[in-house]
Amino acid sequence: TLFKGRYVAAWNANPDGLEEAYPGQLNYISVSDDFQNWSTPVAAFTSAGGAINPVDDDFQWQANFINYKDSVLFCAWCVSGDNAATYVSRSFDGINWENMKLEDPMPGGYIPDVALQEKNASQEPDPRGHQSLERSIPVGFPGTHGLLTRDGRMLFMVGIPPEIRQVAALISKDGGKSWKWGECTPLLPT
Repeated sequence: TLFKGRYVAAWNANPDGLEEAYPGQLNYISVSDDFQNWSTPVAAFTSAGGAINPVDDDFQWQANFINYKDSVLFCAWCVSGDNAATYVSRSFDGINWENMKLEDPMPGGYIPDVALQEKNASQEPDPRGHQSLERSIPVGFPGTHGLLTRDGRMLFMVGIPPEIRQVAALISKDGGKSWKWGECTPLLPT
């Protein structure tokens, strides 16, 4: 994403291995002035990355951006597992971040897949600590970069695990000061 003349890239990775969804998975950010030479990746949303309201839980997923009028860069992402939550973070320079946890309940129209939740709850935990979204409490799982409308509204489209059979939007109508859930789509059949 181009922000204030710099390129900002984000991804989730685990420095301890190539597989995702194992302990140690964090979201990383790197910046570049020329798209060829990049800064050392930083786990920007953590205390080690200098974040305000840091989130040090691993199992971080899907960092996606909205460039709000080249003044603030927003990033939606989530954490799965025991501390599952959806976050929207903001930065005024693409390097230093402030995290905001969405405290609202799941969006209107959300229908828990009780059979799948019971099946997943009955499975033995992975001895290596694997934590898939299917074993997580419901969160908004950002799937693509967000949208900025002409009237200044911002929308992040998110899937609702397990199995991403419902989608909703995170919406801000006030320049990112607050974020609310839009309505969920109907539960898709399996």
